[in-house]
Amino acid sequence: MMLQPDQTILNGKYRIARLIGQGGMAQVWLAEEIAFNQRRIALKLPRPDLPDGSRADLYARFDREIRVCALLDASRAPQVVRAITADRLGDTQLLSLVYMPGGDLATQIAQHPQGLPLEQTLAIVRDLLAALAAAHGHPLEIVHRDVKPANILFDGEGRAHLADFGLAQTGASLDSRLQQAEAQVGTPRYMAPEQARQAGYVTPAADIYSLGCVLFEMLTGKPYKRLRPGTPPSAQRGDLPVWVDGWTLKAVAEDPYDRYGEAGEMLAALDAAVARPSAVPPAPSERGAPPKATAAPPPAALRRAGEDRLAALAREAEEKEHALAREVAEHKDQVEAATRDAALKARIAAAEKERARLRWQQEMVKQGLSPRLIELGLELVK
Repeated sequence: MMLQPDQTILNGKYRIARLIGQGGMAQVWLAEEIAFNQRRIALKLPRPDLPDGSRADLYARFDREIRVCALLDASRAPQVVRAITADRLGDTQLLSLVYMPGGDLATQIAQHPQGLPLEQTLAIVRDLLAALAAAHGHPLEIVHRDVKPANILFDGEGRAHLADFGLAQTGASLDSRLQQAEAQVGTPRYMAPEQARQAGYVTPAADIYSLGCVLFEMLTGKPYKRLRPGTPPSAQRGDLPVWVDGWTLKAVAEDPYDRYGEAGEMLAALDAAVARPSAVPPAPSERGAPPKATAAPPPAALRRAGEDRLAALAREAEEKEHALAREVAEHKDQVEAATRDAALKARIAAAEKERARLRWQQEMVKQGLSPRLIELGLELVK
């Protein structure tokens, strides 16, 4: 469908004004609703060159965005770009959204290659944390899964709003996790490590990581994932307060259990740092050194602690596996040679189960899974 600005009228409802955005699958047009006093809206529809096979995926995202926005509306979630309605023109589906006249964050970052002013950056992050706190909380338990500058839009007053919930994950129950074992989604430049490693269910910590990448890019003008992991913002920009390093790096920790547990925790850490900057240790003498702020341990120390814990888990698993193997062999000999006692059978079954758990533990250690995830997994398979 080819649209002509200021000429095309769709379904007798929308007068097309101009193209305001375009992605890999969809275009976003500024339009006016004829029946509502020329109210301006954003109209999302497939790109003209989008193959038919990809349209079903796009329309599924439209449907998900409508449903997620309805949930957010019902809970009065702040700082979220609302979807208004889904519509259809022949075989083409349309999605209308509240229009944000202030443009997107990607444009603002491009206009400030050395980084946005700190005060402006913190105001934007506060708005986004408010949106994520409402989405992540009970009973919604929504994970956005694609937090990035292009999905952060501004209203006429300059307030930031989180947009495009078409890839959002809803619900944290086991059934929801099984239903959402779908293809990997998100944008690699802002995607959390665990989201990049596996398809399907992720925790809200994935959104915290993505927001941390956005925060780093706002502060420095540079994408975090193109630098060495653990690089503090102050290594790229020398006028930042000391506490900014620790606050930012905790959000982008490689292990999700080392990040802020939720958006509210990250906001509380910001409030505490701003209120008591003197409580934060002085800046490191060399720019680029691991941060000393108390909000997050140095990444090198985290890695060393993780490696030590993994080695201890590996040794423990190997020792227990050998001991249990000997016990199982002894019990089997007794059963075959003597009374086939029921109690011995039960001990053998328990030992075999424990050996299976330990083999799983060893395999996870080899794959580099974090100690915390291994311990949680062992609890689940007891």
